[in-house]
Amino acid sequence: MSLLATRVDQKLTHGQVLIGWVPFLKITLIFVVDDQAEKDDSVIEAQREMIRTGCEIADVEVDFVDSLNLPAKLNKRLSLDPTSRVMILFSDVAGVARAKKAGLSLSELNLGFYIYDVSDESLSLFDSFKVSRRDFADLTDLVKAGVKVFYQPLPRHSKRLFDPKRYQWNC
Repeated sequence: MSLLATRVDQKLTHGQVLIGWVPFLKITLIFVVDDQAEKDDSVIEAQREMIRTGCEIADVEVDFVDSLNLPAKLNKRLSLDPTSRVMILFSDVAGVARAKKAGLSLSELNLGFYIYDVSDESLSLFDSFKVSRRDFADLTDLVKAGVKVFYQPLPRHSKRLFDPKRYQWNC
């Protein structure tokens, strides 16, 4: 099994992922990591049904997991199916930080779509990626740990590296 992509994207499995990334990377399995949805059964079930439908259309398997259990579940799948081509989709930056602390080995992180919704305490890093101070600190820690963090909406776009030194808070 190969871990081919790790992405933060609030929309999880939407067009950019299913039509752009999945065929480009020939993904066969997507792990969806959304710790917030785990707290509301009705939200998670509705979301999972939409994701399942999209993944069926794209002919890709989907598995739902929380960030703390992701490393173990990923390693188990690695040992059971060495031919899978894996993408991990996180709904938020905090989930990536939790998974990394739980033992997820990570070399790259693609920033897709993410809008932290408190305007006076957020920073726009890229066109569709706006973070909180905590998110910024988590991304900075990932960079310090050697993770290549970049913004790339679709495979045809150039990677734009996240460099924490380029940003300042305006509040």
